[in-house]
Amino acid sequence: MTTRANIVVIGGGLAGMSAALEALHQTRNAVGVSVALLEKEARTGGNSAKASSGINGVLTRTQKAQGVADSVKAFARDTERSGHGRSNETLVHKLTEDSTAAVTWLQKEFGLDLDVLAQLGGHSAPRTHRRPEVGGKPQP
Repeated sequence: MTTRANIVVIGGGLAGMSAALEALHQTRNAVGVSVALLEKEARTGGNSAKASSGINGVLTRTQKAQGVADSVKAFARDTERSGHGRSNETLVHKLTEDSTAAVTWLQKEFGLDLDVLAQLGGHSAPRTHRRPEVGGKPQP
């Protein structure tokens, strides 16, 4: 089967699905533009579907609702400390500054319930957002 597309996204994990969705949003009014998502596995989801650790974010509605005191500065400091001097400052800044928007986007765009917070290794505050467990097991 041959499929033609103007935009091809390789990989159906969280990053690939996010890229494909953003491409659709950016081209929704463009005539003749199509987006294809290619995944080598039988199911989409990639490592994101296998992982149960969650996504880190600060100053989110979940943290606010649970009274968690956190900041971009603290997240950056924790990330740099975990990198033992090998962290790329520009990338740490990007990760920490954009973390609120990333978590919010997943909650709004996909309707994900990311209202369980965990404080994982290296963090000075609970900032790992997870979905609630089902049957005593973490959800990806």
